[in-house]
Amino acid sequence: MQHSPPAVRRNLLALAACVLAAGATTASAAENDVLALARGFADGGRYHWVAGNSGSPIALELGGQQILPKGDGTFCSGFTLAVAFETAKRRGLLDGVALEDLRAFQRNWFGATKASGETQCVYAAELLGVGRGVPVDEAKPGDFVQLWRAGGSGHSVVLLGLVRDADQVVGLRYRSSQGSTAGIGDREEFFADAPGRGGSVLRGRTYVCRLDDAAPDSSTPPAKKAPTTHSTTGSTTGSTTGSTEPSTEPSTVPSTVPSTVPSTVPSTVPSTVPSTKP
Repeated sequence: MQHSPPAVRRNLLALAACVLAAGATTASAAENDVLALARGFADGGRYHWVAGNSGSPIALELGGQQILPKGDGTFCSGFTLAVAFETAKRRGLLDGVALEDLRAFQRNWFGATKASGETQCVYAAELLGVGRGVPVDEAKPGDFVQLWRAGGSGHSVVLLGLVRDADQVVGLRYRSSQGSTAGIGDREEFFADAPGRGGSVLRGRTYVCRLDDAAPDSSTPPAKKAPTTHSTTGSTTGSTTGSTEPSTEPSTVPSTVPSTVPSTVPSTVPSTVPSTKP
């Protein structure tokens, strides 16, 4: 049996290390472009949930067409949609996508349709073909999360990291827009089944969305997928007007939108869509 000279072995090990590092760098970059965008929006700026407000910190546009106007203040789904939309656009995931599909993506992200009401960001990304759902325990910084709480409220967030106790995931650190941070800011919440944490987040109703990496051929629109369907007996908890929570923390999707805001959300939200409140 012949052995490689030490110099050859060193070169092979160095090459292997470079390959591994390149892969890690690519994965890290895919996560960090989401976080960079999320961090690019300054803290605060006013939390403002009201009918007719898009909740987005910027106007969302593609190919000269406006998908969503800039909001007067922000709320959770408007903030996360802005981060997801700009990330997908920079990765080439939206190239060639029809305007009506982009507006449907926005409505689904907001949970403004019966089909998207439970999983929201996951349903929207899977239907458009720009992302997929992943298990909570496999979530990474830069993923998007739709969470629901025991009290019936919910929240749309950008994940900053999982909170662990030994090998158990007990909570989430995230960035979003909520009343407690007077707009955009970072928060930490715990799962209701994590002992001694006083949390209310329902693990079984926490949905993680990961956007696809850069499109290999940006001239080809993403292929639409059949979204993963979820059914829960808790999906009717709460109401579109936020009656189960203080009036200062209303639902994510306004029940009505003036006609001056085209295709932002339907004029009515199905009663089966539960409240999403920070």
